[in-house]
Amino acid sequence: MCTRLRRCRNATTRGNSQDNQSKKKFWKCGNGAPGRSLRNQRVVVKDQLESLVDELIERGILYAEAVGEFEEHFIRKVLESNSGNLSKAAKVLRIHRNTLSRKIKNLKPDHRP
Repeated sequence: MCTRLRRCRNATTRGNSQDNQSKKKFWKCGNGAPGRSLRNQRVVVKDQLESLVDELIERGILYAEAVGEFEEHFIRKVLESNSGNLSKAAKVLRIHRNTLSRKIKNLKPDHRP
């Protein structure tokens, strides 16, 4: 089942033809009901995050350390999925390319992509 809410090959617009003429188009994939699937995924991720936070607190990890590690791993994964292309990665992260470049520069020297 496709869970993408933006345009994909199987995307169709919801609503009648008058709604399709408006500026806002609500896209759903023709492979099923992505709304339910996304809600389920969010619940699972939220549960995983809560257990991770509990573990971090139990181990005495500081907030700043946790945020820094999360940001580093998140940026690295997005860069890998975009073949190291800063512009594409910045669009996915919804931050400016220069901001992404600065964040990469501030990473630990041995952890730079």
